[in-house]
Amino acid sequence: MKKVNILILAILILLSNISFSQDQEWINFTYGGNILAIAFEGNYVWVGTTGGLVRINKVTGDMTFYDKLNSGLPNNRVQAIAIDAQGNKWIGTDEGLAKFDGIRWTVYNELNSELPSNDVQAIAIDAQGNKWIGTNWRLAKFDGTRWTIYDESNSGLSDNFINAIAIDRQGNKWIGTMLGGLAKFDGTKWTVYNMSNSGLPSYWVNAITIDKQGNKWIGTYTGGLAKFDGIRWTVYNKSNSGLPNDNVGAIAIDAQGNKWIGTRGGGLAMFDGTRWVVYNESNSWLPSNMVYAIAIDEQGNKWIGTNRGIAKFDGTDWMVYNTSNSGLPNNDVQTIVIDAQGNKWIGTDGGGVAVLRERTKPSYPPMLSVAVSFEDENGDRVLSAYEIGTIRIKIENTGKGYATGLKAEIQPSSYKGLLYNPKIIIGNIDTGSVKSVKIPVVAFKDVLTDTVNFVIKFTEQFGFEPPAVSLKFNTKELEPPKFVISDIGIEDASGNGKIEVGELAHITARIKNIGLGDGKDVKVKIKTGENVFLTADSESEFYFPELKAGEYKDVKFSIYTNIRAKELAIFADISEKTNKFGTVERLPIEFNTQVPGVVEIVVEPEKESSKREVERKEEKLTIDIEVGIPEVKFKNKNAVALVIGISDYARKDVPKVEYAKRDAEFVREYLIKVFGYDPANILPQDLNEVMTYGNLKTYIRSRLPALLKLDG
Repeated sequence: MKKVNILILAILILLSNISFSQDQEWINFTYGGNILAIAFEGNYVWVGTTGGLVRINKVTGDMTFYDKLNSGLPNNRVQAIAIDAQGNKWIGTDEGLAKFDGIRWTVYNELNSELPSNDVQAIAIDAQGNKWIGTNWRLAKFDGTRWTIYDESNSGLSDNFINAIAIDRQGNKWIGTMLGGLAKFDGTKWTVYNMSNSGLPSYWVNAITIDKQGNKWIGTYTGGLAKFDGIRWTVYNKSNSGLPNDNVGAIAIDAQGNKWIGTRGGGLAMFDGTRWVVYNESNSWLPSNMVYAIAIDEQGNKWIGTNRGIAKFDGTDWMVYNTSNSGLPNNDVQTIVIDAQGNKWIGTDGGGVAVLRERTKPSYPPMLSVAVSFEDENGDRVLSAYEIGTIRIKIENTGKGYATGLKAEIQPSSYKGLLYNPKIIIGNIDTGSVKSVKIPVVAFKDVLTDTVNFVIKFTEQFGFEPPAVSLKFNTKELEPPKFVISDIGIEDASGNGKIEVGELAHITARIKNIGLGDGKDVKVKIKTGENVFLTADSESEFYFPELKAGEYKDVKFSIYTNIRAKELAIFADISEKTNKFGTVERLPIEFNTQVPGVVEIVVEPEKESSKREVERKEEKLTIDIEVGIPEVKFKNKNAVALVIGISDYARKDVPKVEYAKRDAEFVREYLIKVFGYDPANILPQDLNEVMTYGNLKTYIRSRLPALLKLDG
């Protein structure tokens, strides 16, 4: 009997009700468990899951479920299945071995038999009908009556954990272990092959396949691929051959003797004995470099299971099936078995078992029309740096026949500064149906200002593809932002608009982008110099998802100084997404100085090619009269003035005037600098003097007149 490959690793797949896709190409079976094994018996498929055993009628689709509650199954986790010449099903679980003849169940476990461990990992049946049972603790042979146990103490096995069993035409058993290498048993003599006594490149054996010449091809976990002809070892690995990765988990041999090797991380390799050909995500339509399963049908097509779908390869053309273009229930394909009728039974991780029945050539041709469009995020029809655009392809079939295996390919396959998938699987389109696909196009910082010309070519399995389409759109290079501190506002404890040594002050700094490009992920960190401190409750870091050209954001924080402070060293460390256009700006603040406003000039692009300077007006944090006070040279020594700034009134219905004292201070400065007043002639001398009604009368009636002098 031909041995069915058994999956050793857990495969997360579910089994349940039947559903047919619109074109009857796929049949899906789902149920509450992970699929671990598949075996064929005539018109039936036996599927082992973590939820029990399922029998599927390939003709009708009817399913029968067996579990621990409704049958003699010792446990619902079915890890291995083999069927002998009499039709008995031998079922390995993690709580023992079960034999099912269709009516009666017989269970073998550690308590009622010599089964060495209840955790059955693999089962193989030889020409004499002996059952060879690999467990996680020793190997067992069972002839239906007698048990023979093999382990490290009584045989050539150097590890008791059995990963794989293969039987050659001479009846020799080849046993792959997890940590003990490979063992051969001819029924009498054991021969062990490991890294110390042979050419086996790893102690961990993943897979064993035997070709027509009797050569053993051994896939290992870390040592690559080994060929053993019974005398000589030949090792193929990443460093000495075309093998793309040393973790080999799947091996299949075609009718021409070519070896197809699936690696976990390096893609698929073909080896004809001399020449290596590697297929991966970059140079082919292989959907992923993680290859878990390979099967070859009677026509020589290779079926490759990956974690991103299943691929069919006829040696020239590829067809990829995934959840978006077919009835595949899950993209993580862990096992593939082909039955006598050519149906592909596909076990997935989390989506159940799918059956693929391939289509034949349609009786009538399809008629396909294509519409292609492009759009960008901000709607200006230009794909700028750090923007994502979308190519939309809409295909309609108005013909009498269906379209099969439609694919699209974008040329060129790569473009400077752009990231996109150049190979798109569209799938099948029934008559009267429409399919749409979206292809994201990401522009990076190194994109150029250019006109991109994409040519999108289509192929259909039977040659009914639509004509190619040319798509043109514009890209725009990164225009850098430029960040400045455009304005400052201060609220100090004394209210005079100046920060004095030892004073607490609340500062508002305006961060503005005066560059041509937008800033993304803008971060501002406030840092202080010696003897200048942020208050405990002050924020020091600020984040803005976007700061467009010409826009500004205000950041507010609080500082104080000690009496040792000689200067107000406060900095804004500004960074952005690319880490190329950040800056550290010092705030233009000094002790005992009014805060200046800033008139800014912004360079903007013209609609044509030239650029001009424009001044943008915005509400300022400072007042114009507070800055740039001119100072005259002449003195007006006889001029006198009474300047009063009252912020608090005795009457409760009169609100507090926050800036009264600050305004009075600036009026004093104007009188002194612009009009030449003698500071001694400006009353009151102490701005903090409490100005009662009586005090006010005294200033007006006596103190102010006392300063007056006759002209001349």
